[in-house]
Amino acid sequence: MNLITDVKAYGLVFWDGSDYYQPFQKTDDSFVYLLNSTETSASGVPSGSVPVVARFFLAPDGRLVDGGDGSVLATEVEACGMVSRENSSWLLTARQRNGCCILIRPGSVTVAAGVPVGSAPVGAGVFRALDGRLIDGTGAGAIIASGIGQVGAFAAMPDSWRIPLGVPTTTAKVVKENTTLATSGVPSDATPVGGSLFLAPNGDLLDGSNNGKVIASSVAAFGEFAAQRNAWSLPIRLQDGTCRWIYNGEDHSPSNIPAGSLPTAGGSFLTSDGRQLRADGYTEISNVKQFGGAYYDGSQYFMPFLQSDGTFAYIENSVQHTAVGVPSGSIPATYRLYLSNDGRLIDGADGTVIASDIATCGHIATRNGGWILPAKKLDATFATITTSGATVVSGVPSDSTPVAAGIFRAPDGRLIDSANGGSVISADAALVGTYFEMYDTTWSLAYTAPSPGC
Repeated sequence: MNLITDVKAYGLVFWDGSDYYQPFQKTDDSFVYLLNSTETSASGVPSGSVPVVARFFLAPDGRLVDGGDGSVLATEVEACGMVSRENSSWLLTARQRNGCCILIRPGSVTVAAGVPVGSAPVGAGVFRALDGRLIDGTGAGAIIASGIGQVGAFAAMPDSWRIPLGVPTTTAKVVKENTTLATSGVPSDATPVGGSLFLAPNGDLLDGSNNGKVIASSVAAFGEFAAQRNAWSLPIRLQDGTCRWIYNGEDHSPSNIPAGSLPTAGGSFLTSDGRQLRADGYTEISNVKQFGGAYYDGSQYFMPFLQSDGTFAYIENSVQHTAVGVPSGSIPATYRLYLSNDGRLIDGADGTVIASDIATCGHIATRNGGWILPAKKLDATFATITTSGATVVSGVPSDSTPVAAGIFRAPDGRLIDSANGGSVISADAALVGTYFEMYDTTWSLAYTAPSPGC
């Protein structure tokens, strides 16, 4: 028996506990979905849409449309993972065009907790980050697995789910000032954290530039480095939920940080009720919904936020400021910069538009007393952004990823420094950690490379 004929494209199957759904585009460019074995016409699906999963279709303008009733579930969507059952309802894991990772539920869209911008949606609230971590965005950014090279098809069971994973045999390396260095004492399949630090499969945080010195043990999650002129810090969470922070390579216990909080940047943590607390327990900002990357400009420390009431703010040396001229729907990028839905990169200090037509950004870095930021544009070209605006760069292959400063990672693993004549810094980067820089001096980048013979 033919369930459906004249199929041009199809999406994934979803079972909601009682019925099966699957979306289709037919050869006449109409849209339908199967409800069990019955072909049903989809409602309100625009021409040029793509069938995604269940009865959901992704329109060319980024609207995710429910073909059952024509309702719009989310906007500005770029990619979707698998829909999964959640209690008596469903959950769809997705990424928006500006790189923001979101969780779509009936009647609501929320930001995935602790998931880096640009991560790939998998399913059940799980995303794969550039550094190979599988992160649960439904909670406090828990790391489910690390060192993941490939993710297979998500399989949803009645009360559980499964994902086949490809874990490559890798070698830890560090790029320091455009020179690739070997590491020692770091096991295969470790996750690059940043600088010269790697997270081993057993939870040890190791310094690959110091014979694999164990900086901390039983690490379950980590945030972003914060570095000044002569000091650096990194927040971590242990497997038992305890929060710690690393200061200049030494493990310290913060004050009054609730267990299970999300490590964000430097010595700061985000509590379950939306407060970002400094390592001494001081509340830097409250009602946080989403945060961007931290930046030190030589004298001040900045970090941007979206608050739960939809307003935007940033902190400057732990003092909260209201962001100016940032439209609704924007995401906090880094420093005091925000990326709007239409691709404008806006300085929240005064509302200045720094650059336009930006799709996603990498990590900010200092250069010659100012800053530089790599970006992918909406037309799929690449640029570096400074206070003077965006400069389109050449020699960066399509589908590359902006990493940091003027560095991009090509699909074949090359790290290309567009700010240095397009030179290839390294040719074999599989998984890349966070850019680390002491203010306007030395920088380093941890990554893993496929081991010989793999």
